[in-house]
Amino acid sequence: MLPALNWREIARLAGLASGELVGTHVDRVLIADRPGFPDGYLKSEWFLRLGDRRREAVLGFSVRPRACYFMVMPGKGPRQSSAATRSPFDQALSKHLKGRRLTGLRAIERERYLVLEFEGAGKEPDLWLILALIPALPEAFLVDASSLAVLARSRTVRDPARQLERWSWPESGRMAPDLEVREELVSSLEQWSRRVGLELEAEASQRRAERALRVVREKVKSLRARMAQGAEELARADAEPQWGVLGETLKQWLHALPPAEGGAWKLDGVDVPCGEGRTPSEQMEKFFSLDRRRRRRVEEASSRVRLARESLDRLEPWLAEGVELKGRVSELEHAAGLSAPATPTGEAERPKSKAGTGVPSRWTGKTYFSKEGLPILVGRSREENLELTFKIARGNDLWMHVRGRPGAHLVIPLPSGKSASLETLLDAAQLVILHSGGKNWGKTEVDYTFKKYVKRIKDSSEASYVQNKTLLVAPDPKRLERLTAG
Repeated sequence: MLPALNWREIARLAGLASGELVGTHVDRVLIADRPGFPDGYLKSEWFLRLGDRRREAVLGFSVRPRACYFMVMPGKGPRQSSAATRSPFDQALSKHLKGRRLTGLRAIERERYLVLEFEGAGKEPDLWLILALIPALPEAFLVDASSLAVLARSRTVRDPARQLERWSWPESGRMAPDLEVREELVSSLEQWSRRVGLELEAEASQRRAERALRVVREKVKSLRARMAQGAEELARADAEPQWGVLGETLKQWLHALPPAEGGAWKLDGVDVPCGEGRTPSEQMEKFFSLDRRRRRRVEEASSRVRLARESLDRLEPWLAEGVELKGRVSELEHAAGLSAPATPTGEAERPKSKAGTGVPSRWTGKTYFSKEGLPILVGRSREENLELTFKIARGNDLWMHVRGRPGAHLVIPLPSGKSASLETLLDAAQLVILHSGGKNWGKTEVDYTFKKYVKRIKDSSEASYVQNKTLLVAPDPKRLERLTAG
């Protein structure tokens, strides 16, 4: 955890920063790109990019509870985050500070306050950016230096009348005057910035692990419910009459049926229901139809239970007490479906996915990753096909199916505005053929289209689709070996 600075340490850093920054102008206000964090940036953290003809530096500050700090780094500093949202405070900083010259940087004696003073231009007043670096309740204020009117504040308060009010200085002298200065922290701006960076790396790893564990817990809960549903379905199927036995018995006696007694035939010690309004042949076909339906339900429920059990065996160990997560966060994220697996030695590094993209958190079925890092989701049963196509996939995701044959549904989730390369399409085509039982088919036609063009046929489990394109795919064992490795 980042240590909280006392007022003397803040004053020490302020003195060092003043020599580096006073006289420079604000080039821009930015929110730093923090790719190690789940959101890609940190809320309540800002950077002022400053410079003149001779120098360039950034001053960063955070007013996050228990993680408040300011630091100075040479150069242009971090990149602007493309994922960050613009808050009213952020917009006010950009509006009022851009182009202004920093004329002073000072700490308040015996208080955890830092004041950045900016020169007004023309009729515009001087401005102060006041940082309250109090760990329990940090905050930043943009203040008109002449009237002390608060132009913007980083924290939103419930009472609108108090959101923008006149600034009043805190009562001075609340902290001891002779606090120790920890030289190992603040002997230089570089040393303190390095310490902040190390603490942020640790925090990012912890937050990623916590997010992944939340996803794993949700998946485990869903999988256990799925197993329970599958077990209930199997129990109901086992409780049904042996339709196949009834059908076969009736088939053997069709040529010489005895008279029915009490709505059933007594055949070889078995009571075979007659069925109202049906001929014996129609009743026999009804029994066989019910038997096929029961066997299909058993097969689907068994598959559901088996696949859920496999996923649970993979996920549950991560929830065990005492599991050491240090150094295994990427592995945990992959298990949670939040990222692609680590790239094997000798292959190009897969691009990192932003938070909210990649494998949908609700999908517990089979997932592969193309060479360029895009997830490929494959349904391996009728139930998974329906779930994947009509519950998981979004309108502009790519959907794939073997042309003219029953088989697996496959979906490639696409980030907004992105498309899949030919290499990814060929990877997916090999997988959909494999999971449709076509490993030895030879050249095979595979259709693909956007999911929005796929519709479920009424009163069936089948799908129809339009606006499709077709790939003619030959077997490619090396491609399959790469995709299925690990």
